[in-house]
Amino acid sequence: MPELTDRGLEISTYNENLEALITKLKDIYGDDINVETNSPDGQFAGIFAQAQTDLDEQLLNIWNSLNPEKATGVALDRCYSFNGIRRKAGTYTYVNEVFTFSGACVLKGIEEDGAENAYTVRDNAGNLFYLVNRHTQAAAGTATLQVRAAEIGEVEVLPNTINTPVTVVLGVTAVNNPFPAISVGVNEETDFEFRTRRNQSIYAASKGFDESMTSALLALADVTYAAVYDNRYGEYNQYGVPLHGLWCVVEGAGDQEVAKVIYSKLSPGVPLFGSIEEIVTDVYGKSNIIKFDRVGQEALYVRGVLKSPSGRDFDVASVVSYITSNYKFLVNQTVTSNDIISLVQKYNTENNIDLVAYNLDVSNDNAVWAEYVAPKNIIDRFELTADTITFTKG
Repeated sequence: MPELTDRGLEISTYNENLEALITKLKDIYGDDINVETNSPDGQFAGIFAQAQTDLDEQLLNIWNSLNPEKATGVALDRCYSFNGIRRKAGTYTYVNEVFTFSGACVLKGIEEDGAENAYTVRDNAGNLFYLVNRHTQAAAGTATLQVRAAEIGEVEVLPNTINTPVTVVLGVTAVNNPFPAISVGVNEETDFEFRTRRNQSIYAASKGFDESMTSALLALADVTYAAVYDNRYGEYNQYGVPLHGLWCVVEGAGDQEVAKVIYSKLSPGVPLFGSIEEIVTDVYGKSNIIKFDRVGQEALYVRGVLKSPSGRDFDVASVVSYITSNYKFLVNQTVTSNDIISLVQKYNTENNIDLVAYNLDVSNDNAVWAEYVAPKNIIDRFELTADTITFTKG
């Protein structure tokens, strides 16, 4: 039976419940009662023991939902709302879809008509996409219209893959996406990510000053990255931060929101470093200049050779598009040629092909090439585009 102890709520296992029930049955009917699993009394005991175990586990789940370290899902959202922290919501993937019409027709969109009535198309992987805005076509021709993934979060979209109409409308003869997604959705923050951010937010206050300010910045709902660098030793450090100064680097949230958080945690007389300046007015009407920086983007250059050992033909542009859509970089992340090779292997698995990538090099300036490279600036994140990847066929 469930019991509250100094360790919390403790419940019995199925075997413990079964043993306790069999003991009660023997007390009533005698020790010679047949409680084998294939006997009527044994099955009776097993059913009730499982029911008790299920109830105990539900009770334990309710108990854990009150614990910020063990709660999950909606219960976790409720717990962390007391800390003033909200889960970062996911976003949708949007794609430009080319429609071919044989005549006049009207296509319904989710904005005006709702998802259940919107014109729907499907990609090769079975993902559904809804037309965003209602469209009226006056005559035969083509039109480029925006569609949105039905499911929230990251949906991989390769060119020429969304070409199956789900909704049948007289006048629509073909649909296709000649380009990748114009905006790739972001997955909702997982329980693990949410818990990590919350712990950073509340525990850092008991640590050093830098950690406390980082914590406050990460607590902003739209902030996805925050770092605080200080200079405790030289007149200026290698980044240009003055002695006893702070350099705050933030991604997400508005400039004024960020500036107010920095000001709220800033000790008197501490100089700030950064290219962005915001004015924060205190309760006495005095204007304070708050400096900080944003996460930047640097081009990552990749070159190499692709080959199919079996001699199969392949589209280099398709491989490039897959890599640019699936590589997610961290701030100041060092990238290796093996990272690119891993993506090519993943492409092979998803497209049933046997490509091999070799003679792979990476660069941050398109001049000096190596097997690994880091951004030139520690506050930058690499960015990959089709223009910065050069693959030749072997």
